[in-house]
Amino acid sequence: MEEKFGFWNNCAVYRNKFITKCTHDNCDLLPNVHTTIVKAKDIYETESDWSSVFNVLISFFLSADANGPYRGYKDVNISFNGSASGGKTPYSWNWTFGDGNTSMQQNPQHAYASTGVFTVSLKVTDADNISATDTTFAKIIPELVADAGGPYYGYANTDIWFNGSAVGGEPPYYFSWDLDNGSEFDDAFGNVAHYSWDVPGVYNISLKVRDIYWQYSINTTQVTIRMNNPPNTPDRPSGPANGKTGAEYSYTISTTDPEGDQVYYLWDWGDGSISVWDGPYTSGMTCEAKHTWTVKNTYNIKVKAKDTLGAESPWSDPLSITMPKVKNVGSVPASFILVFGFSVDVKIPGPGEDYVDLEVLNKPLYIWENGITIINSGAFVRLFEAKGLFLHSFPICVGLCDDYGIIG
Repeated sequence: MEEKFGFWNNCAVYRNKFITKCTHDNCDLLPNVHTTIVKAKDIYETESDWSSVFNVLISFFLSADANGPYRGYKDVNISFNGSASGGKTPYSWNWTFGDGNTSMQQNPQHAYASTGVFTVSLKVTDADNISATDTTFAKIIPELVADAGGPYYGYANTDIWFNGSAVGGEPPYYFSWDLDNGSEFDDAFGNVAHYSWDVPGVYNISLKVRDIYWQYSINTTQVTIRMNNPPNTPDRPSGPANGKTGAEYSYTISTTDPEGDQVYYLWDWGDGSISVWDGPYTSGMTCEAKHTWTVKNTYNIKVKAKDTLGAESPWSDPLSITMPKVKNVGSVPASFILVFGFSVDVKIPGPGEDYVDLEVLNKPLYIWENGITIINSGAFVRLFEAKGLFLHSFPICVGLCDDYGIIG
């Protein structure tokens, strides 16, 4: 038998009696039952005999370890791992999972029916019925679900933008995209991405999302790519075909886009001025524009359209308009123009109109304004502020006007 001897412990003396609990700490003793004897001595070094033999049980404190914390997903088994040290084996195990369920296994599996944070405890009991408990928690998070958005639609050779998202799992999220159907998620990173295709067709794109615990979710959607066609050629502009310089006139136009895209309009007013792109307008919607001419002349108005992707239509057919000189103000012309003809068809003006239209028949019409102007058969003339003999039933006309213009 191996023998181990300790040191003398000093014990207090009170009224010639020992009042003490003499203790001994021998850290070299291994857990076991140790046979022990003890003796005493006084201050004069007089020693007593050894005591009777008694047994001392040496053991380590019992310790339980639930080895948490744990995390997992609803309705998915989590593996719990219990351990213990000290005390006297064998151990018995008792888990409580915080949701009303328990287990007597050392390393059980358990699935939670709802998300949340649950208190988990492990109670270990040794062979001497000594117990120790350790507490941890289990965090049950919703299943990670990725959403690539879509379906998406766009045009060939034009960037299409994608917006991905995710729910569940444990943020922050990490996004990666497979945009070329190459099975590798290395074409773009982040929840927003863009890509373009050269050829029309239907393509699959996929988004992979990873959460902070390295859980993954993948979602796939479709992108439909088509060729973009320009808007249809606008019709000829609608509006007055003649007027006075210095006055503002309104014209309208419309067209449609084959894909239903919104459209812009560009006006060429024929006098060297071209508008900025006006719009966007809904496909098929009528657009109105206004313009003022300052010089007497004949002008051709034309319009073209473009869609929101920049595809442009051809120019419309032109509308030809005539702008005479600025008329003079007053009931009597300050600088009169003399008009006379012997074969005309007079068009009586409507209410509120300040002009008379003449169709020159088989004899010329003569206009004197600082000289004679001869207008031949087949022409249409508009006389502003005309005064004189202008009758619908009478082919001869003579009178004065403020201004005039050839309107056809």
